[in-house]
Amino acid sequence: MPTSAIQWEVNDCGEGGDGRRAPICVEARLELARDTSISVSLIVADLDGAPAPPKIWMVYVRQGQEITVFKTLGALVGYVRSRRP
Repeated sequence: MPTSAIQWEVNDCGEGGDGRRAPICVEARLELARDTSISVSLIVADLDGAPAPPKIWMVYVRQGQEITVFKTLGALVGYVRSRRP
């Protein structure tokens, strides 16, 4: 299975684009294959921009157009392990 380096991005936790205030997230994305990636977003700053203890915002796998969302990192690990050859 081809792998690449983790890509990092700081963003508005996916909500600020509509004009609402949003916390600040750091997102890590790992491309597993041409059409498959894992993304983990963590809140790192609150609505006022003050540092906040890291907290999971969103964890998901994208395969083509399908997105599977997980509530915990453990659930993501279980999903990945269940799909290993």
